[in-house]
Amino acid sequence: MDGMSREKWDKMTKDQKREHIWEYYKIPIVAVLAVIAVLTWFTYIDLTHVDPLMDVIMTDMDEELLDDSAYQEFLKENDYEAYIGAVSLNQNLYFYLDDPDNSNYETNGTSYQILYGMISSKTQEILFSQPKVFGVCAAEGAMMDLSRVLPQELLDLHEERLLYVVDEETGEKYPYGVNVEGNPWMEQVQKGYKGYVGIIKTTDAPEMAIDFIVYFLNQFEMVDET
Repeated sequence: MDGMSREKWDKMTKDQKREHIWEYYKIPIVAVLAVIAVLTWFTYIDLTHVDPLMDVIMTDMDEELLDDSAYQEFLKENDYEAYIGAVSLNQNLYFYLDDPDNSNYETNGTSYQILYGMISSKTQEILFSQPKVFGVCAAEGAMMDLSRVLPQELLDLHEERLLYVVDEETGEKYPYGVNVEGNPWMEQVQKGYKGYVGIIKTTDAPEMAIDFIVYFLNQFEMVDET
């Protein structure tokens, strides 16, 4: 209690009343204002947040992209809403599979667990990864069979760039990934990146993922025409 009586309160000026309230109640006042500020901020974030249209995993990036600017042309060309953040980039996974003394064994194991967890979440569309990692994902059935979703003429045109997996039961081979080496778009994203790109089988946005792979393959035309 602050010891204030009704009689004392009535005799105080407005300034005295304000000073009294602040002196005795500043901590709860500040606490209430802080709560209001936090609630206002979270309300603002909730109202202004826009979910990404496509989620991309890019492992082993030498320099992580600051934003999804590299994908804006793809979005516009395919009539998707183009805004910064339309493509979510997951770039913090690294694999050290060529380590001769296995000093990164634990790191690799953790990276695989995170990658499998992301794939099983059914929210990821595209995977860029180094050959060994991508090959494991394809062999375990995590990647989409491109022959089921891409035009045959496009597959034939880029046959030498495709990664194939052999069906153990039928002996037939199917394309699951595209070699990114020499792709002009990839060279702008990260020069000298070696690996494959493909569609994650559990994607919840297959049409957009297919459009991106078609867009990616078409970028090779700039090289083939020279």
